[in-house]
Amino acid sequence: MKKILLILLTFFTLSICFSCSTPETRAKSNTDKRAQALENLGNAYMQEGKLQDGLETLLEAYKINPDSANLNHKIALIYREMGRYDLSLTFFQKALALQPRFPEVQNNLGTLYYLMGKWDLALEYFGKAAMDDLYKTPHFAYNNMGLIHHGMGRFQEAIINFKKALSHFPTFSVCYKNLGISYEAMAKNQEAINAYQDAIKFSTV
Repeated sequence: MKKILLILLTFFTLSICFSCSTPETRAKSNTDKRAQALENLGNAYMQEGKLQDGLETLLEAYKINPDSANLNHKIALIYREMGRYDLSLTFFQKALALQPRFPEVQNNLGTLYYLMGKWDLALEYFGKAAMDDLYKTPHFAYNNMGLIHHGMGRFQEAIINFKKALSHFPTFSVCYKNLGISYEAMAKNQEAINAYQDAIKFSTV
């Protein structure tokens, strides 16, 4: 009798759990899955360099899930690559409004401002990304800040930032090259030679 009662109770419990899955929740689940599938496809198009296909696919996903920070970020990246900077800025800003602590977006927004010639804003957002301990690749942000300082003729500031980048990623070949260029601009030729040699040494790492 106890076994029968246990089986009945188990069946009753399972029945309650299954009853929680309503047609509405199942429909939402299917919609979420479609949005994610579209986002994955759009990302694959991006990786293949098929920007228009990627954009159209991601915008279709956006119609379903406009409040995804990741999705807004990816759309912003495509618009930036297409040179459509105003639209790119709109989607970067929305991504940060949805998820204020998103250093990858901050670094990429900094790159957009750099391309738009707004170097002070670029430095601001690169700095925010670099200082965020959630950011797994701060060397990119420091290298970017170094490039801007170099472009503004602030070679010592450029060197400081390139060295910060290398402290996070000691085999960053491109950064050694940039460091060498800044040293050369300051007529520090031996330091430039050393940096260029390191750039060559780590170019195959």
